[in-house]
Amino acid sequence: MADRHNRDLDRKPAPLPAPLNSKTVDSHAHLELIHNSEPDSPLLKETLDEAASVGIDRVVQVGYSAEQSIWSVKCAEAFVGRVLAAVALHPNEAPVVDDLEKDLQVIQ
Repeated sequence: MADRHNRDLDRKPAPLPAPLNSKTVDSHAHLELIHNSEPDSPLLKETLDEAASVGIDRVVQVGYSAEQSIWSVKCAEAFVGRVLAAVALHPNEAPVVDDLEKDLQVIQ
């Protein structure tokens, strides 16, 4: 059975775009879906370095569940100044969590 977020698919990365004229922020990213790794992984550093090479100097890593929000905070702690964490419980996740109140406490 496929992973819910298709992390089990072996995908080749798209080619990098031409560099932007000014530095910018990627305002909504899900880095955990790229590598399915630990939040301080060297693979994530490579991804952030590639983004920086084309002008994206910061990334907002968005958590959509309690688990992913924790991952996002750890990623921001590992890559200070490069990753910002947004913590949340996506409305699509709320109906499938075992303990909604507990998850809401985690993201608060």
